[in-house]
Amino acid sequence: MRVCVSTAWFGEADPRKAIQTFVDEGWTCGDFSHVEWLLRQDKPVAAAGELKKFADDLGFDFPQAHFDLANTDPGFPPGPGHAEHFDRIRLWCELFMALGVKAGILHKRPWPTPPPDGRPSEEIHEAMLKGFETIAGYVKGGPTVVCLENGPSGTKGVLPVVEAVKGMDMGICLDTGHQNRGEEKCADFVRAVGSRLKALHIHDNAKAYDDHFFPYGPGGTTDWSGFVDALAEIGYDGVWAYESFTEITDKPYEIRLVKLRYAKELAKVMLGDAFEG
Repeated sequence: MRVCVSTAWFGEADPRKAIQTFVDEGWTCGDFSHVEWLLRQDKPVAAAGELKKFADDLGFDFPQAHFDLANTDPGFPPGPGHAEHFDRIRLWCELFMALGVKAGILHKRPWPTPPPDGRPSEEIHEAMLKGFETIAGYVKGGPTVVCLENGPSGTKGVLPVVEAVKGMDMGICLDTGHQNRGEEKCADFVRAVGSRLKALHIHDNAKAYDDHFFPYGPGGTTDWSGFVDALAEIGYDGVWAYESFTEITDKPYEIRLVKLRYAKELAKVMLGDAFEG
């Protein structure tokens, strides 16, 4: 299994500089986090294709990426702004496909969750399913699979949704920190969703807060060995993507570099023979 972190790990505005640093450190992939940089280019989709070529030439790729957390709402209400909202999501899909992203990750609702808009919960749910169908249609025929990320409710919060989306298979992203805050173990989640699991967000916590520590972080309670065993059982073929950004927040470049090297060594120990670099 290959290992990655966010391409924004070093806080650099230009992803090309970040990619070069990762390659110099022996990394082969990254969780793409520079969409806003692409959107500032004159031709964003063409810029994404050029960036992919730049990365390809260095032996680097982007197996997964996250949609805009605050501004991607599959259940956006009909009426003013609806077309514009989904046009923006379509553009993100086009960027992901141009980059060769395999897993495009999103949530059922934005974060922070928007205030109530007067619709019954059933109507919001139906709008959300229709929105997922629309978004999945944007990537049809391309390399990207739309993947729903879990919350603390675990499989019951994601599996019925992805199974209800019509006309297009959706994948699932397991966020281990979110899952650890609920009652269902990460290993049980993996076995329940099986081949639908296309992406991971790896981090730990002590259940009370979404701490985003490295595995085995302060007070961490995730059953990591059981989780790794479950990944092997289902033949998971995605990447081990850290989302442990608490480790680098407000840290200088030199410390981020040390943490990056530690992340790889930690994965080697945790994954054993499954580790591929």
